[in-house]
Amino acid sequence: PASTPAVDVSQAVTVSSITADNKGQVRIIKGTLGAPRALRGGVSYPLTDDTGTIDLVLWESIIPPEVLGALGDGVKVAATGEVGEYEGKLQIKASPGYSAMVIP
Repeated sequence: PASTPAVDVSQAVTVSSITADNKGQVRIIKGTLGAPRALRGGVSYPLTDDTGTIDLVLWESIIPPEVLGALGDGVKVAATGEVGEYEGKLQIKASPGYSAMVIP
């Protein structure tokens, strides 16, 4: 549906441009998902672009089931979320709502 908020792919930044200085800020990234890792209450995918890889974390409580259902290993996506850090590794925590979308 046209009313579904989409990610503004034109605003995407490269994975390698995201640093610890960006923590707490919202960034848009795009790339190819790797194998999912189940989390309690969500899922994490490694997202890879031409510059590197970062974990994309999606929490089931804030991401619609149809968004989660469209994602998988090898799927190209654009996603918007907050830069965070977990166990010393940077990650993107997907924003609530339609914050991840499959792209061609």
